[in-house]
Amino acid sequence: MSDPIDRIEAEARQLSVPDRARLAHRLLESLDDGTAEDLREVERAWEAEIERRIAEYRAGEVKAMPAAEVLREARGRLRRR
Repeated sequence: MSDPIDRIEAEARQLSVPDRARLAHRLLESLDDGTAEDLREVERAWEAEIERRIAEYRAGEVKAMPAAEVLREARGRLRRR
């Protein structure tokens, strides 16, 4: 009989890509010391932050910058250190 991990991996590879991604996410979550509820709370907080930032952008409260400009500025700051 084969190693259980090899067997499980072989079965997992038969899943669709979205199902494998879901399984991988669940396995990674299981490695965290926090509870599943803690992880959901963190996800909810990030979702709220994303929504807040999008709303600020759409309301014209913040100015967007091209990624190339942001990276150029960040590299410049790192060089000055």
